[in-house]
Amino acid sequence: PTNKDTRVINFMAATTKKDYVLMARTSAEFLNRVISIAEIIIRDHFKPLRDRVFPPADMGGIAGGTKYIVDGIMFKFSFPSEDSPYMGSYELAQKATGHDIRGAISIFHAIEDVRKERDINLNVSLLSVIDHLGFRVEIMTLLDLGKGSLKVGSGNACSSVPHGALDDTEKPVNEDMCTIARRIGLAVHEVKVGGNTVQLGFGADVEAHVDKH
Repeated sequence: PTNKDTRVINFMAATTKKDYVLMARTSAEFLNRVISIAEIIIRDHFKPLRDRVFPPADMGGIAGGTKYIVDGIMFKFSFPSEDSPYMGSYELAQKATGHDIRGAISIFHAIEDVRKERDINLNVSLLSVIDHLGFRVEIMTLLDLGKGSLKVGSGNACSSVPHGALDDTEKPVNEDMCTIARRIGLAVHEVKVGGNTVQLGFGADVEAHVDKH
């Protein structure tokens, strides 16, 4: 499926047999599509740019590796560039990618757990990790986000105070994020930039956005 097909499915709201069938089918279709693309990206990575099937995307950032956009889906090749924090180590870059998906799974289950007690308007996007020929690619759907969608976390490496309490639209999202953090055993902590502070449940690079839907 394309990103347009997958982004509107609330996996944690599945309550009927039809919902679960749709969830399983969409997940299977997503994996079938991204596996073949990820394998091509890995095999092509060390070729000259002109010979690659999919050209890299210029999306900024260095820690996530080399990024590609295909069919509305983002692929991040775990590549430790010279200016990345992984000191040229593929092992460290791949380990960081593994932490990404483990963290997303923990958040997913924590949201489900909280939802048994009360409504909580948080979700995680489709995410996958593909290993091939000793290399690793992280895959996630691109979300339909607009200007001002960031409500919790930092989009500029904390050059300014992270979002979470800048206005009344951010505070309830941040409260839910802090609830999830506590549920998985993380302490809510203060982040200070200049003279401004905000209480966050996760690291400042863990972002929560409000989409257009």
